[in-house]
Amino acid sequence: MAHILIIDDDADMRVLVRTTLEAMEHSVEEASDGKDGLAAAQSSQFDLIISDMNMPNMTGWELLRSLKSRPQTSATPVIALSAHQTPEDYDEAYREGCAAYIQKPLKLEHLMDKVNEVLAG
Repeated sequence: MAHILIIDDDADMRVLVRTTLEAMEHSVEEASDGKDGLAAAQSSQFDLIISDMNMPNMTGWELLRSLKSRPQTSATPVIALSAHQTPEDYDEAYREGCAAYIQKPLKLEHLMDKVNEVLAG
C-alpha cells in the first residue's frame, strides 16, 4: 500500500482517481491546486504524486519544478495528467522529471498500470 497525493483543480477528476487508487488499497490525499499540493507534499511523505499540469495559481509544471528542486520531495515520483497530447508535452514532462505522463480523458486501466509501474520502480 502506497501513500499517494492527487493534485487536480477538477473535483470530479480527484474523486475518480481517488476511488480508483483506494480500490487498489492505497491511501490517498488530495489538493485542489499546485500551491496546496506543494504544501501537502512538504508536510507529509508520499510514495507518489499524481498531478494535473493545467491548474490555476500554480501550474503542474511549476509544481513539478518546485518539487524536484527541494531535497525532501526531489525523489518522489510524479505522474503528470494532461489533456495536452503533443510529442513536445511528453518530452517536456520527462525532461522535467516526471515518472510517467497520462493523457486525459483518463482511462482507468492505463492509470492503474502506470501507478503500479512507477511504484514498482
